[in-house]
Amino acid sequence: MTYGEIKRAVLELIDQHSAAGTEIAATYNNQADALSRLPGFVNAALSEIRTVVPDHAVHHADLTDRSEYGWISVRLPDDCQRILFGGVRKITPNGPEPWPLEQRVVWDQEILLKPGEYFIPYVRCPQRLPVSPTPPDTYDLRERPDVLDCAFCQAAARLVMREDEFTYAALMNEYETRLARLVPQPTAEYIPIVEG
Repeated sequence: MTYGEIKRAVLELIDQHSAAGTEIAATYNNQADALSRLPGFVNAALSEIRTVVPDHAVHHADLTDRSEYGWISVRLPDDCQRILFGGVRKITPNGPEPWPLEQRVVWDQEILLKPGEYFIPYVRCPQRLPVSPTPPDTYDLRERPDVLDCAFCQAAARLVMREDEFTYAALMNEYETRLARLVPQPTAEYIPIVEG
């Protein structure tokens, strides 16, 4: 979603996008001041949401051609916040297997592994909008639509927090409702019972 679409969505939530069908100018009613705070509010909301609902990814490291080395330093992706609990999985003929004893974390973005092929499950850092200077309307923020909708509610609530307590409370309630919907719910798994 582009930053222009983000601005429009947030302004619509606080009824500041248009009046009588005409788009409101940024100079009206301190709207420019509100928009200058918007990237920081969206970033704060995304950080909070991604703490509750992490964004998982997998990094593939193929070190099979480097068998002459004992330990090999592997750079983790730049968006890696942390390796998932349970850690690295080594690819074996039986499939991926936990490989906790053959790894060493060097720094935040470096890991040492023995030769082989690995899947490294990790949690991505939330994407962020540039705060200064304000991003152009064409700036693209790649995030799930349901996560962005949730973030918009919190950002809009923060924009009206000082001026309109009722709207603030309504938007924060909507934010909490949307956040609860993002949390994966436990599901039953169907397993046939075999008599024998």
